[in-house]
Amino acid sequence: MIEQTVKIVNPEGLHGEVAKCMVDCACSFKSDVYMEKKLHRVNAKSYLGIIALGVMENDEVVLLIDGCDENKAVDCLTKIINSGFEDKALISEIEALKRKTYC
Repeated sequence: MIEQTVKIVNPEGLHGEVAKCMVDCACSFKSDVYMEKKLHRVNAKSYLGIIALGVMENDEVVLLIDGCDENKAVDCLTKIINSGFEDKALISEIEALKRKTYC
C-alpha cells in the first residue's frame, strides 16, 4: 500500500469537472484508491465520495492506493493533482485509459 499526501492547488478545489477527472483517473487503475481528509476516508472511484470530502484549494489530502498497479496510479493521480487539473495531455491520456477500463 502506498500513502501519498498531496496539496490541492486547483482554485476550485475538488468539485464538478475536477472531481470527475479525479474519479476517471482513479477508475483507470485496478488498484483500490482512497482519499482521506482529516481522517474522513472515501473511495476515490466515487464521485459522490470525493464531493462529500469538501476539498478546497490548499487542503491536504492523503491518497491511499493498494493493488497491482499502485505505483502507476499514485504517479498519475499526483501528477494530475499537482498540475491543478490543467495538464491537457495528461487529461487526454486519462480519457484514453478510461475507455479501456471501468470501475
